[in-house]
Formats: sequence, structure tokens, C-alpha cells
Amino acid sequence: MPKASPIQSSFSRGVQSGILAGNIQAPAREQSFKSSQNLIPLKQGPLVRRGGTKQVSEVKASANDTLLVKFRRNPSEAYMLEFGDLYVRFFKNEAPVTEPTIAAGAITASTNLITVPSGHGLVDNDQIIIKDTLESTINDRQFIVTSSASTAIGLKDMTGTAVTFDENRDAGGTVERIYTLTTIYRKQDLFYPSGYDNNQSPALDFWQSLDTLFITHPNYTSKTLKRDENDTSWTIATLNFKDGPYLPIDTSGITMTLGGTSGTVSCTADADIFKYTDSGDNVFGVHRRIRFNDISGDDNSWSWATMTGYTSARVVEITFQEGTTATTTPDEFRLGFWHEGGNFIPGESQVPITGATRANPVVLTVASHTLVTGDNLFITGVLGMVELNDNLYVVASHTPTTITLDEVDTTNLDGTGFTAYTSGGEVGIAWKSLPRNICMFEDRFCFSGAIENSERIDMTTTSGYSSRVLRFDPSAPSGLVSADDALSLVLGGAELNHINWMRPVDRGLAVGTTGSEGLIQSTTRGEGLTPANASYRQQTTLGSSFVRPVSLSGAILFAQRASRRLHEYGYNFEADKYKSPDMTALAEDITRSGIKEVAWQQEPNNTLWVLLSDGTLIGFTYDRDEAVIAWHKHALGGTDVLVKSIQVIPSADASKDVLWMIVERTIDGNTVKFVEYMESSYEDTTDKEDAYHMDAGKSYSGASVAVSAVSFSGSKINIQGVTRANPCVITTSSPHGMSVGDHFAVEGLSGATGMEELNTNPEFATTRKSYIASAVTTSTITVDLITGSALDSSSFTASDVATGAGMYVPGSTVQELTKVTTATNTLSAGDYVAFTEIAGTTELNGNTYLIIDSTATTVTLANLNGSYLDSSAFTAYTSGGNAIKSLTQLDNMHHLEGETVKLLIDGKTTGDVEVTAGVVEFDGATSGTTIQVGLHKDWFLNTLPIEAGSADGTAQGKTKRIHSVTIRLKDTLGFQYGPDSDTLDEENFTYGQALSTATSLFTGDITVVWPGGWDTAGEMYFLGNTPHPVQIQALMPQVQTQDDK
Repeated sequence: MPKASPIQSSFSRGVQSGILAGNIQAPAREQSFKSSQNLIPLKQGPLVRRGGTKQVSEVKASANDTLLVKFRRNPSEAYMLEFGDLYVRFFKNEAPVTEPTIAAGAITASTNLITVPSGHGLVDNDQIIIKDTLESTINDRQFIVTSSASTAIGLKDMTGTAVTFDENRDAGGTVERIYTLTTIYRKQDLFYPSGYDNNQSPALDFWQSLDTLFITHPNYTSKTLKRDENDTSWTIATLNFKDGPYLPIDTSGITMTLGGTSGTVSCTADADIFKYTDSGDNVFGVHRRIRFNDISGDDNSWSWATMTGYTSARVVEITFQEGTTATTTPDEFRLGFWHEGGNFIPGESQVPITGATRANPVVLTVASHTLVTGDNLFITGVLGMVELNDNLYVVASHTPTTITLDEVDTTNLDGTGFTAYTSGGEVGIAWKSLPRNICMFEDRFCFSGAIENSERIDMTTTSGYSSRVLRFDPSAPSGLVSADDALSLVLGGAELNHINWMRPVDRGLAVGTTGSEGLIQSTTRGEGLTPANASYRQQTTLGSSFVRPVSLSGAILFAQRASRRLHEYGYNFEADKYKSPDMTALAEDITRSGIKEVAWQQEPNNTLWVLLSDGTLIGFTYDRDEAVIAWHKHALGGTDVLVKSIQVIPSADASKDVLWMIVERTIDGNTVKFVEYMESSYEDTTDKEDAYHMDAGKSYSGASVAVSAVSFSGSKINIQGVTRANPCVITTSSPHGMSVGDHFAVEGLSGATGMEELNTNPEFATTRKSYIASAVTTSTITVDLITGSALDSSSFTASDVATGAGMYVPGSTVQELTKVTTATNTLSAGDYVAFTEIAGTTELNGNTYLIIDSTATTVTLANLNGSYLDSSAFTAYTSGGNAIKSLTQLDNMHHLEGETVKLLIDGKTTGDVEVTAGVVEFDGATSGTTIQVGLHKDWFLNTLPIEAGSADGTAQGKTKRIHSVTIRLKDTLGFQYGPDSDTLDEENFTYGQALSTATSLFTGDITVVWPGGWDTAGEMYFLGNTPHPVQIQALMPQVQTQDDK
């Protein structure tokens, strides 16, 4: 029975499909694995655990679909945009962008209102974030404004439940409105309908130029979103197209007659050629262009106008924009290419019409439908009421069997003058003849994808663009065409293929259509593209989907027509053309449910993140130069989790790229959508306590403030007397040893002695926990409150026994307390504080204490149980040190209400905790300065069957046993191992310590005795079920194979 010790030293080819199970010679099999979850193969070879996700915000309305869009000003300043139903809002530095703060005032319990200043500007349904109030239950939370008044607002949580308060209090703090802009895009506009694109990929396309994002959509005139002066200064505007683009010169013989040669005039055709939507007199605002040419001898004179009013299919009003005509009967004309006339969306089913009312508004009758209010409709084939045919409408309202129609300007469709309906007709979702794809190439903006002539590309004039205007002049007014003029190109080929994307590459403009991929370039190599030399060459014939591709150095990654495969579009020098190899060839099943979105994360791990149409997130580690192609699967912690949209932007410090997601979850019985981002995998430059491997969670790291002095507790000194005066003076029976500024406590006063109001209590039974010595002699102490004001004891309880010093108080004591002096701090009584790096008084380091009183630069310490800290034997302070706020519970976790979460406190794990009333409580007296909390999801790795050979050929199909495995690891803590998920032993590398003890991460080789016995598979399975890092560098099993079995 031969023994072998094979090694798997790299995982850089990722998961291999089960279809290759019998192909032992499959490419890079020795660098692949059978399956995994939440592990990322690095291009260098190891597997690392992905970072966890942190919740940033709930989307504006969780019931609706939302889309993420990136906006990057430069590597160190980037925004994530959330497009939703008629709005867009913004995120920066991992937080929502908010408007200037508004002061919060008193809370009135009887009305459940919060006072705000007059002129606050908040209105009902605004979404706000509240910070730094004394009402801790509402801090750092997202609310909906309700009952807004001139000086007060009410609150609803994100489920719509009214927020109530138990008592009146002066809350303080601030209110910040989440900055939101209104858009024209409705929730149903954000993604393609399922009948047209089964994967429902985004229907919006974007291209950024400097501070302006250019936006296209097939049903809306193109827009720009421009960042102006600051984070809360953005402008949405309609993109103005100057002088084009146009259809070819009309050759049908139609004659135009103009009501004048300049300004606003009538334009009359001798045949039906115009549509109501040509005038742009609607909420979408596309004024169709028209260009005229006068021929007078050898002199051509072109002018152009916009259609600004509609009378009939033969008469419109036009306004000249540039140039004038020499005659009212121009010789030639060209209609604008883009217009709002449309047709049914290809692939979408239409609904038969069974009736239509001659009323205001028109109401259609159908058997059934799935249309919603606001949908754009196209109608054709109606008999009788033919006025409805071939026009666009909007759903004003509906029932299961009726549809009430509006004009596209949202006014009622008045059918009182229409011909009576007789029969027939179809109604369905409309797609207008507007561009849906955009990019830039050689200093020209490029547009394509209009439903009519969908194989056509239009490019602006060279440098003919600004943040509001694009020029499409096809020629000078004289008719002369120059190299810098706009150009239009119709892709040739045997098929009529829709253009689905365009991206610039080194050798031209790459174009993906439903049937092929090709290149637009100059017919003369080295020349810029011009109207005279532009040509298209087909390169591959795979066909592309609507998914927006990713452009990388030297290649484009795009989804094939059915969105079930990912291909690389890159130049092949041997073939002297672009080729499109299949990136999913060895993992053909991983994208089988369909690709919906892709996002490239350059740093730190060269990962293409892929969102599938079923809400699954997968990754693709890719490096073309190093031939790294590695697929990996991921799953987020939580219930009913679906990822809805993804995008990547640089981190705030530009050190890495960050994956952002919209994640749908079930929380406390409610379906919510969160904006989340994924932390990076653990790196050895990161403190172990900061490693984050949970989902939808939050982190807390206490702010550090420098220590400058420590004064220690003293012995209890008997009190000889106390004055009933302002200020109060205590006389001690022996020298007390205190100095001005020391903190001290008073104990032992009672009703019998009088002056019991002077007692301090570290457990907060009274408001006095400690005092400050404002003046001292050898045996007297003048008393100040911790606030710095003198203590007035003139009204304190008297005693029948008087002494010369004031009131006689036998059995009472005064004691100096432990005081730490710091730089300016924000610590308060009741907080917990930990200390690090103090020289001299090292007894404080690594320990946590209760603050019983504080000033802006001092804290008075007690033990965690509230008893006074005896520090009299501590070593003298010499220098340095830090005070860090420590927590015993984490508040404001309402977004995970009712969920069971994992908790990591200063690198130590605890038991699972349920979030109750937004609070995560720690066990017992546990506290920590670095807290990680969130939802858990295991990671696992399942290797391919071992092929170690045998004395008689292959090891496949033969009984084998793994006796032990040496595992090479880096920065790893805790996992289980075995032959399968049901037979696992555990290794946590703590050597007798529990994972609840802070243990260093393990780096090196560890050899484990392998559980299980003989089998034919010879697979290895590894599982991690704690929130700790892992990096697997190599696996070295000792395996024995039986040749005869």
C-alpha cells in the first residue's frame, strides 16, 4: 500500500466545476478546489477569509429596488450613489452625506416631540440621523420625520412605527437630514424588465467626466449629475444636444413648408410624419431636431431647429436654434434621430385590449395585466378608436382589468372626440427611441442603443461637450464636413444586432452587440477617428448581454449574451485581432443563474465581484498577465439574504478599493434593504482586535486620550468637623496629605451625626460621587463640587453636638481617590476606561475601571463593581500612557433588532448575543475598548479528490486514507477539519486557552491527525465558525492508497 505526501501549494485557480470530476488532467487542477465559501484565492496562491460587511444605512424605502452607482472625483475622494424611486442620495467616507446640523432641544414625553429651532426646514417624511443626545436610544439612528411643526418634530423608525418617550428631558445633540436629490427615474426604471432581460441588469448607463456624471436611459432624455461646490451641492440637469444627431437626408419626396425663415414658425409637411411626442411638451422633454438645407446654385446653407409645439401629424411648431433659411420651402431636411416616439420593449408580452371609453380620461379594458402607475405605454392595432395607435401614454391608475391613460405630460388623455372603439389592439410597456449606452472615445462622447436603428452609434464633435451641452454638428452651415465633425456609424453584418455596450480599448472602440463583438477604428492605423475614415470590424461572434462590462488594462470583461458566462475581450498578438476566451470554462456552473452586475476591485486582491440574478455574490480573482483565473463563492450572514446591487469605490484614505452592496435581509420579521460595505481581509499590519469577519455589523474603537499624571488613593482620615457654610470646610483629626485639585470621598455620615448630605457614593445612589480640594492646610480641606463650584453646606442637616470646627461627626472619614489627569477628554461619570502604555504606574495598564466623576481633563476611578479603587501601593507615575473609553454594552444596534449576533471584545470571542431594544449586552463585568459585532457566516473549503498516484497507476477510484495533514497557515485562529462536513475535529491554536482569551494569531505549520478512515474520495474539508481571520497557504496530507481496492 503506497504512501505519498502530495502538496497543494496554491489555490490561485479557484473552484472547479463538477463537470471536470473525471478529468484529472484538467488545466491547473493542482491549484484548484472543489468548493468554498467566504474565502478569496490570492493571485500569489493562498486562500484568505473575506472581510465582513458593515451596515451604513437603510435605503430610503426598503420596499423598492435601488441601484448603486459610483462617482470618483479622484482616488482619495469618492462617493457611492443610491438611486431609488425618483431620488438619488449620496455616501462618502462610509457614511450618508447629510445637510448642516440642526440643534436638538427638549423632549416632551406627552407629545413625543423634539424641539428644534424655528426655520429648521424639516418636513414630514424627511429622513434624518440624530447624534449626541442625552437620549441614548435615538443616537446614531435613521428616522423619518413626522408631525413637523415650526419648532418641533416627531419621529418614526424605518418601519413606520412612531417613536415614544417616557420622560421629559433636555436632549441636546443634533439632527442631520440625509441629503437627497429628486430624479425622474422611478423604481421600475432602474433595471430592465424581466421579459427583455431575464437577469434584470441595470437599465441606466453612466460615464463620468471630471465632476459630471452623464446618464442615459432608453426611456428618458439623457441627464447630467454634477457635483458643484461641496458634498451637499449637486445639480441634475437635462443634457442639451446641439444640432443632431440626425437621420439621413429624407428621400421619400415629402415637402416641408415653413411659416418663416427665423425665430419660432410653423412647419407643415405634405404627409403624416410628426408625432405628438416630437414637441417635447411633456415631463421627459425631448424636443426633436430638424435640419434644413437650401440649395441656391452651388451654395448649400444648412440650419437647424427644435420642434416646440404639436398640432397634427403634419403640422408642428419649430424654433430655429442656429442659422436661418433663405426660403420657406427648403430643398432638403433631416429629422432628428432621437425622439420619444417608440414601440414595445422587445421580449415583453403585450396585453390584448377589449374595450376603450370615449371619455376624459380614456379607460382601457383588458382581461388582466401587471402594469403599475407611472408605466410608459405603447398602443397599436386598435380598430375604431385609431387615434390611440402608435402613440405613447402613461398609466394614471389601474384596476386588475382596467387601465386609465394619461398623456405623456401626465394630463388626462381626453378621448371624448375620438372615434368609437370597435375591436382589437394591444397595449404594453413602451421603449422610446432614445440612447441607452454611453462612453467616451478620442475626446468624443458616444451614444448607442436606441430602439430604432439599434445598431447605430453616434459620436459628438471632437471636444464638443460640456457638463450641460453636447454638439452633434454633422457639418458646417455651408455643408462642408471636417475631421472634427460629429459622425454616425451603422454596424454592418448579416444580422440586425442591438448594441449593448461600448468601451474604449487601445486599438479602437470596442462594441458588444447581441450577436458579436467588434472594433470601431480608423481605416488608416495611427489616425484619429473622423467621419471619413470610421470603420467597424467584427472580432468575435459570442454576443453580449446588457450587463455593463468592466474595462481593465489590456482587456474588457463582459457577460455573454445569455449572461451565463463571463468572457475576456483582449487583443491577441498572434492572431492580430481581439479574442474572447471563456473565463468560466473551468467553473461553468458558478454563473449559471445569470450575471446581473459586475464591479472591479483592483486593491487589494484583483477581484471582480459578480452579482447573480438570484441575489448570490461570487468573486473572480483575475490577473491577465499572471494567468490567474479563480472563481469563489460567498454568502452573507443573516436570514433570507439577497444582494441587490454592487459597486466599488476607493476607501477614504485611497489605500484600497471597497465593495459596496445593497443587501436585502429579514430583520425582526421585516424585509429591509441595507447599504453595506465589505471590509478588507485581515493583513498582518492590522491589530488582531481590529480584524472584522461578521456581516451587517458595526465596530467600536474607543478614542485614545493622553495621560499626563496619576495621583493615588490615600488612607482614610477621620473627620474632626465640618462647617455648615459656603464654602464647606472639612477639618481632619490628623494631617490628610492632600493637595489642591485632589479628588476625595467622604463616608460615614448619618442621621445621628448630621451632615449626611455630604456623603459620597460611587454606586450613584446620590449625585455626589467625589469632591475636589480647592484649598488645603495641614488638616483642613475646602470643598468644591466636581464641577468646580464651591460646595454650599449651609442648609445641610445639623447635629445637637457642636465643636469649634463646626459640626461634630464621629466615625466619618475623608479619603483621597485615584485621579488620572489627561489631555482634554469627553469621558463622563458612568463610563468605563482602560489604560495602556503608562510608564511607572504600570498597574493601570491593561485594566478597566469605572469613572465615578470627571472633568474636562481628569477622571476619578473606582473598581468595576463601584467600590473605591485602592491605589495606595501603586508605583509612582513617570510618563506617557493613554486612557481609552471602554464599553460594557453596545447601543444603537436597532438595525439588527431581534437577531442573534457574534461578539468580539478586544479580540476575544463571547457567546452569541441577541439584540434587544437596540442593545448588545456583554456578559457579566466584561468590557472592551475595541468591539466588533455582527451576523455570522461560516467559511469552508472542500478540496478536490487527492491524486497522489499509486504503485498501480492513478489513485482515483481506489480506497485511500489520509493519516495526517500538515497545514501551512498565516495569521489564523480556530477552525475544524475532517474528510467531510459531518466528520470534523477542531484546532484553535490556543494550546489550552479558550477562544474567549485574547490569543495571538498563528503563523507556521501545524500537523493534525486526520479523523475518519478509508474512503475512495480522499477529500479534505475545513470549516471556520468563529469570527477570526484565516489564511491557508498550503496543504500537505500523508495519504495511503490501496492498489487492490
